[in-house]
Amino acid sequence: MRRYNPGLYTSLALFLLWGVFLLVYFNGVVRYGLLFNVVGVLVGVALHAIIIGYLMRRRGRLLASGRSQSPEGA
Repeated sequence: MRRYNPGLYTSLALFLLWGVFLLVYFNGVVRYGLLFNVVGVLVGVALHAIIIGYLMRRRGRLLASGRSQSPEGA
């Protein structure tokens, strides 16, 4: 809706701090922790990029056809 979302900023701050802590912790505990963390981050980023690309392409097709998707028409 493109308006202020306090939950977004709170979750970013909390999950970012928690994620950094867990990366540091598991890198010290697990023998191949850094390798697994790098692979996991790369897979996660790639999957998010695929999802965003799909949604942007779908939105472009909907806008080009002059239709907008509404919950009633779904």
